[in-house]
Amino acid sequence: MLSVIVCMIVVCIFGIYILDKILDKQIISNIKDIIKVLNKVEQGEFDSRVEEKGCKEFIDIECAINNMINVLVNMENRLEKVVISTKIPVSLFEYIKDLNKFFITNNTKDILSINEYEWSAIKNDAHLCKKLLFDIQKKPVPNNEGIYLYNNKFIKMNLLEEENGYFGFIEDVTSEMIEKDNMISELKLSQFKSRTDTLTGLLNKGTMTNIITEHMKEINSGVLILFDLDNFKTVNDTKGHPEGDRLLKLFAKTIKDLFRVDDYVARFGGDEFAVFIRRQMTDKEIGEKLDRVINKVREALKDYYTEFHISVSIGAASIKPDINSFEDLYKLADEKLYEAKHSGKDSYHI
Repeated sequence: MLSVIVCMIVVCIFGIYILDKILDKQIISNIKDIIKVLNKVEQGEFDSRVEEKGCKEFIDIECAINNMINVLVNMENRLEKVVISTKIPVSLFEYIKDLNKFFITNNTKDILSINEYEWSAIKNDAHLCKKLLFDIQKKPVPNNEGIYLYNNKFIKMNLLEEENGYFGFIEDVTSEMIEKDNMISELKLSQFKSRTDTLTGLLNKGTMTNIITEHMKEINSGVLILFDLDNFKTVNDTKGHPEGDRLLKLFAKTIKDLFRVDDYVARFGGDEFAVFIRRQMTDKEIGEKLDRVINKVREALKDYYTEFHISVSIGAASIKPDINSFEDLYKLADEKLYEAKHSGKDSYHI
């Protein structure tokens, strides 16, 4: 009887041992399944689920993990659905700090011109996605907040931070920026044309008038020099207007090269030109400057001088306390020019 009892005890102990091993093996198997699925989720693969098996506690854990995966899938699909349903050509992204998970729509690849190989690595890697946003912001476009140059495209990116991460959008605005740049260029060209003489590229009379008027409001110094080509009409009458235009452009370049970059050079119309020097100069300094100008003009226009007796007459006037406007200054310089033309030409009067 005792031997039977001992045998039963041994069988029970062995049965418990076997059962314990089976349970341990089942637990290890469940844990391995869970780890396998979580690794796939970490890599951005949401098509796997944990098989709900084992004891109640394990089933609860497995069910919770599957629900979490479903939530992640819904979050990823939500961004894609927004892009598809609104038909807005932007990509959306969202980063959740607690999960260290980055969601970004697939159209980002086309918007940023990323090749398929690079995109396959980026889209499921939170670190690479964050690096992508950082790289985009490396080249901001001056005077255009939130717009960056990336892969030879103008990219607009808006990023909004929140407690548990951030979200935002990426948009290709290359066409808009080019159109804007063209409009600005056209505006600048229009402004340039309105300020300059179309033939010579020098300032026109209206612009020069405004410059001198504004200058005289602040500073009571400066010199206005007027130039008039002697016998210019002869060139137009004998060679035609195209030759006359060539002469005007040559003279414009000559006097522009003879003055400083901060002096203003203009064509007032016909063969009348002007230079405004903002600094104060003595009559001696003006005379020395105009001597050099006349010599250089004679040299530059020597062919025209030989054939048509082309020379230049110059009148100069300085801003003084009794000169209160551009008109007063211009009138005085014009009087000096008149004196030069009627005293033999090819000369200057101050």
